[in-house]
Amino acid sequence: MCVQITKDPLYKEIVEDILLYMTRDLGDQDGGFYSGEDADSLPKVGDKQKREGAFCVWSAKEVQELLKDPLPGGASQTQGDFIVSHFGIKEDGNVMPQQDPHGELTGLNVLICHNSLEETAAKFHLTEEQARTILRDCK
Repeated sequence: MCVQITKDPLYKEIVEDILLYMTRDLGDQDGGFYSGEDADSLPKVGDKQKREGAFCVWSAKEVQELLKDPLPGGASQTQGDFIVSHFGIKEDGNVMPQQDPHGELTGLNVLICHNSLEETAAKFHLTEEQARTILRDCK
């Protein structure tokens, strides 16, 4: 409905992402769906101890190391810079201590859109389509 009203393809992508997550991660082989999943997960390949929410938090360093490709237009900024800005990633993490009672998320970031795609695109002198492509490529 939102796509039909606004003509913004972002809403279609959000629905597609949700459906992919549901079928990939919550779907049962017999056709049903689970209502949730355990947030405890291994932080890195080879780790032995699970941590709360490890699969959905990132350090600023991890993002920058993984997303080194330059942005379009010959700028010295990278995809990592774009993602850090768009999702409010901080060097010391964006998880507040009261949200992390066990101290397992210190220095880590939950990806939260802090700007519209239009605002982030403008900040990096990109078109909205270029910004949308960067988000898609960085998933």
